[in-house]
Amino acid sequence: MTLIKRVPRHGALELYYTTIVGPSITNRAWGPTPAIRQASVVGAAVDELGSIVTRAAQTGGFDDAEAHLSRSPLSLDRREWSEVARELDALNLKLQKMDAASRSASRTAGGRRRC
Repeated sequence: MTLIKRVPRHGALELYYTTIVGPSITNRAWGPTPAIRQASVVGAAVDELGSIVTRAAQTGGFDDAEAHLSRSPLSLDRREWSEVARELDALNLKLQKMDAASRSASRTAGGRRRC
């Protein structure tokens, strides 16, 4: 967690934090989760994602020539679905490592691009 602001209030100091990496639910934990809970979690994530994408679009977040937004409808069998899931897990881990390295480097070198 990262401290983002301090606000004096009623003789005390309120500290506001944000997480750098959001919570992650493993495949093993997700599988047995009741469908109604899965729907709730997915719905909240999609709502948040929609807000983030909308804000980015309104503030030039897609102006870069390398910006990418896509929707790729696929028809996959169970084996292919599992393969895609593994690939996305690996990509997510790689992106988290790149982000951590970038955050570390930006402390000494200056700014960085936010995605």
